[in-house]
Amino acid sequence: IQGKILRFLQEKSIERLGSGETVSADVRVVAATNRDLETALAEGRFREDLYYRLTVVTINIPPLRDRAGDLNLLCDYYLARLSKEMGMDNPGMTGEAKSVVEKHSWPGNVRELENTLQKALIFCRGYPIGPEGISQAVQAWLLHLLGDSFLDRSTSCLACHLPRGFQFVLANNRDTWPRTHGDHPRMPIVYQYQCSS
Repeated sequence: IQGKILRFLQEKSIERLGSGETVSADVRVVAATNRDLETALAEGRFREDLYYRLTVVTINIPPLRDRAGDLNLLCDYYLARLSKEMGMDNPGMTGEAKSVVEKHSWPGNVRELENTLQKALIFCRGYPIGPEGISQAVQAWLLHLLGDSFLDRSTSCLACHLPRGFQFVLANNRDTWPRTHGDHPRMPIVYQYQCSS
């Protein structure tokens, strides 16, 4: 596919799938990646001619973990947008929740932050999002990524962010929600996560 992209960038024309007709395309291309293309070049996994064709202007955006100053602005933006999309009032976040957000390393970058805030809005049911809401949402995201093996990892980067005795429920219906420090009669599966620090 790299050859096809290069040809398009050089000739500024394409052939539609199933057609032999060449169509000119006067477009500007914005390309983005989270991979180290210079390493890929050195390893022969990325074409050098395509690399130089694409890197006319390069903007390096550091990962979210290196932009702690952006977290509050991004949280405010996503909470406002997601609340509107979900048809609910924006409950905001407590200072403790903001502290949890600042401590997390955000390996999934902005997508993880957005996903976490959306889950937190659901978990908190219109109340201001506290640290438990953020922790539950982050753990739900990690559980989705890593499976049940995450729950056995005492060395997780999240360990220092979760309150002791944190419980997470795998919810099978909308009436079953994550809880902390207590039982709920409709909890079908409860995982206990103990912080080792």
